[in-house]
Amino acid sequence: MMIDFIFALALFLSAATNLRFFDLPVGLSEVLMILLSFSIFYQVLQKAGYKELMVKIKPILYFWSALLTSILLGVFMSQYLNLPKGSIVLHSTIGYCYAAFVSLLIYTRICFFSESAERIVKYLIYISVSLLLVAYSIEISIKHFSLSTDWYQNLRLTSYHNATRFSAWSKNPNQLALLFCLLPFLAIRQITKENKIIFAIFITLIFWMGWHIRSDALSSAVEIIAVFYLIMFIAYLSCRKKTNYFWLYPLLVLITGVMFYMLADDIFKRPGNSSMYMSGILYSKVASGIIKKIDVKNDGIYADDKNKNKNKNKNKNKNKKDSMTKKVTGGEEGKINARLYLYENSIEAWKYSPVFGFGPGAYSGIEAPFMGMESHNTYLDLLTNAGIVGVLIFFLFAGRVAYLTLLKKDFHGLFALTALLIFSSAHLTLRHPLFWFVIILLYAASRISTTSSK
Repeated sequence: MMIDFIFALALFLSAATNLRFFDLPVGLSEVLMILLSFSIFYQVLQKAGYKELMVKIKPILYFWSALLTSILLGVFMSQYLNLPKGSIVLHSTIGYCYAAFVSLLIYTRICFFSESAERIVKYLIYISVSLLLVAYSIEISIKHFSLSTDWYQNLRLTSYHNATRFSAWSKNPNQLALLFCLLPFLAIRQITKENKIIFAIFITLIFWMGWHIRSDALSSAVEIIAVFYLIMFIAYLSCRKKTNYFWLYPLLVLITGVMFYMLADDIFKRPGNSSMYMSGILYSKVASGIIKKIDVKNDGIYADDKNKNKNKNKNKNKNKKDSMTKKVTGGEEGKINARLYLYENSIEAWKYSPVFGFGPGAYSGIEAPFMGMESHNTYLDLLTNAGIVGVLIFFLFAGRVAYLTLLKKDFHGLFALTALLIFSSAHLTLRHPLFWFVIILLYAASRISTTSSK
């Protein structure tokens, strides 16, 4: 049980990026994971032996071997085509390897100690709600009772934009939003197995604190899944033989309609506040062929026609650059413009090596491709890292997990996975342990239930 508690603590700390050592990409979470690996693999080898261990973890080994091979082939393609190197290559490479390591660790623990799955989820909810409630209370006290802001530095809390967004120990509130994208659905999944009153309170606190993160991607994901929950509940009531719930149908239909309206309003009428809107704009542009072509010259890569005659039209280009800078630095409108430029230039970069990508690193940019910026979209970043082959490998595995979870009728788990994939369309989550925890948890649980049924 202690191992599962430490595992849950390490998962929580993976979002606490402000607690890392000396601004390095290493913190308590990574140290705990490495220490846990010695204990977990030792216990498994003692219990089952090396051969059984290798047989059990084959699916995860095959998946990561295929994905990492695709990324490696991207490196060779990038060198063969003599394309510019991306930024944060080492950081990205370590991130992919660490994600594979965590995936194997989670799968090994759950496969050989099946009861650990529920314990890790339960401890993760308890730890997250308890510690974040403390951080949230301190932030509220500082804001409303004029307490000293030294508390932020003493406890290494993050005051993001003067505490307008709740971020606790995360350097960026979007890192905390990933945790809150998963917590409500994991808590709902556990409510039938734990104290219902306590978990109802936990779910309320999760939604309350999650709202104060003010993440567009989080809001979009939760709103979409809330509509699914309502539809599922109406379908459930419709299948019941008793008719004493008939009066609820109009009410539920009305609530569902309101949720659809809120979602449509978020996506279409408030574009500056919706990552879903930005994704829709991007995909429509790709479909209609509006995205500009990029010309490849022997002496370099040029983003568009304005760069072809750079020396002749220096002043003209400077004006265009200044105009673009204004577009991407002005509040919510600037935010959506910046994201759209990143998305478009990520697609443009990918066109140079569509099959295997360029390997680990960041290849997008606001003004042009290959400017060393991530696209803030998991699937586009994976597209530039591993090409269409890597994206297909990922979606085949994610689709397999969704299918097995549906067969098991674990709808809460399926909704958690769906929310995670929606959230990932606005942020790069592929190298985050929490991302893989949910996917591997659902895959391992479905595999265990399938094996036990046989």
